[in-house]
Amino acid sequence: MDVKRQVEMERIWENIEQIIQSKYQLKGDEWVQVSVSKRGKIHVTVVSDSNIKRTDIKKLLEEELDKRSDSYQIGFINIYSTEQAEELHIEKIRKNDDYLSWSDALYADNIAKENKTETQVISFYSYKGGVGRTIALIETAYNLADAGKRVLLLDLDVEAPSLHNIFYDKVNDEINGVQYGTIEYLYRKVIQGSEDVRINDIFCSLQLKNVSGEIFVMPALKSMNKDYVYQIERLQTQQIQEKDVFREIFAYVQKELNVDIILIDTRAGFNQWGSLSLLTLSNQVIFIAYPNNENVEGLNMALQLMQNIGKKRYAVAMSKVVASEEGVKKTRSLFEGLNVAQEDLIPVYYKQEIALSNRYPIDSVDILVSYKELSDYILNNEKIERNKKLLMNGMKEQMLGQMFIEKQRLVRFLAVEQFLNQEANMFLKYRYREELFGIRNTQIKRRYKKGGMRMFQQLYIQL
Repeated sequence: MDVKRQVEMERIWENIEQIIQSKYQLKGDEWVQVSVSKRGKIHVTVVSDSNIKRTDIKKLLEEELDKRSDSYQIGFINIYSTEQAEELHIEKIRKNDDYLSWSDALYADNIAKENKTETQVISFYSYKGGVGRTIALIETAYNLADAGKRVLLLDLDVEAPSLHNIFYDKVNDEINGVQYGTIEYLYRKVIQGSEDVRINDIFCSLQLKNVSGEIFVMPALKSMNKDYVYQIERLQTQQIQEKDVFREIFAYVQKELNVDIILIDTRAGFNQWGSLSLLTLSNQVIFIAYPNNENVEGLNMALQLMQNIGKKRYAVAMSKVVASEEGVKKTRSLFEGLNVAQEDLIPVYYKQEIALSNRYPIDSVDILVSYKELSDYILNNEKIERNKKLLMNGMKEQMLGQMFIEKQRLVRFLAVEQFLNQEANMFLKYRYREELFGIRNTQIKRRYKKGGMRMFQQLYIQL
């Protein structure tokens, strides 16, 4: 697609969105999104509690298209109430891959920003340092590797990096260690425009024993020096995203290392590296907070900014909890002050062995169990995503087989598109709801229901 055509298409959807927004006075949780496919089809999704009819939207589109010389066509017109949209997890999708900063999130209107990699990318974030975030990341990674997962640890706590030091022997191994750190790779790639840097040079395996999976580490640097300080001063995260460097890195480790999960050690507080990790790179977040008022205050702001851009997959753990009735009571009281959907507290109790250890991961059962809830949360989300993919692929194939052509269009292709936006459990729950499929043709409905349950049973057995 040429640039002129792309600009024209973007102008069209922006103009039509504004017209619909103004005409129907959409407010609060109501919204409209217009997208134009590469083949020139204009699709409209409206979420509103007003009595908006498809015929009215279609007429409006026809009037707009009559003003244009290009051969655009009307595609899908989907209308949901705000309740239906919430039940079915229908969210407004960001139309480009722009880098998101904290200030972008301040004024965002629930615009979903999704990382397109199939691998789970999970940021470990804390508002303040010294709360045990990095240790939580390492011990959680060990639990995941023990469960058979291949995990990459990425150090983006660039102003206070630690993974190169914690895993010094592996990182500096003459044969299997790294050649240079992630920051030098980014600097040479983005600032200098070098093509001589290789992703293969910036990670190494921890080669852990007694686990069925594997942990790789991608440190920020190999050893601290003046060049590193200069490089992080020069690098701007927006430049990095414009070059799509991390998408290239994630695609490489997924293909070459078969990595299942990427865990990012994130810079604490509100800064450009923290926003890069939380708002742009990751599709899930683990928040680690010490149980005091300043951590709760900062965490609430970070949660609000995440929710502003439509990111809702996260867990909160309170760290260094004193294992006494009074300590747990205080921690629970502070946890209840967080604006989170999470129902119960995930405590990580203070253990002297963690504080005194100079070797990580600590593979004792007593320590690993402290982080089991975090690893279980990640494993459960991975299972949901895997099951969803199997379920959606099966449903897509089945639906395509059952649909027929009417006036040279694939009838209700929206059904397949909508499947891909749902969590597996939500999909099962609403499998016969008209709100999900948007099916009005009784012939299609009968044909689907006739084979639907058998198909679901077969798929569910596979899962």
